[in-house]
Amino acid sequence: MRLPTRGHRLAAPWGEPTRLPPTGGSLPDRPWKETDAMPPPHRPLHILIGNDPRAYREALVVAFRARRPEAEVVAVDPVELDAMVARYSPALVVCSALTEAVETRVPAWALLYPDGARLVVSSVAGERKTASDLDLDELLSLADRASA
Repeated sequence: MRLPTRGHRLAAPWGEPTRLPPTGGSLPDRPWKETDAMPPPHRPLHILIGNDPRAYREALVVAFRARRPEAEVVAVDPVELDAMVARYSPALVVCSALTEAVETRVPAWALLYPDGARLVVSSVAGERKTASDLDLDELLSLADRASA
């Protein structure tokens, strides 16, 4: 006789489907639910790159994907940035123009060279820092700090 594997659907005597628990143990008193003893769902780290010029934006996307392959890194036209913030709820936004949506809804952001000035403003959890430049490792650390 073949025994059902973990997670296999069984017909309960009262007609409702039930499942074996996902790990060892006996059948529960009630039908097993997907939420029983399961870790919270894994949510990938979302990073939006919405700065100008486009070539710089695309280079940053390639660099982020190489260094954080588990993250979902999306290049966004700066005009569409607010809509994409609402859609993705990113942990980090890199932009060249700070919008109210980015400033209020994103845990970490980096404003690169606003109005062409040699200046970078970054923020994690509302704590702002200003610098003359920011390298890739510092941008990645913003994402790490925001997702921690």
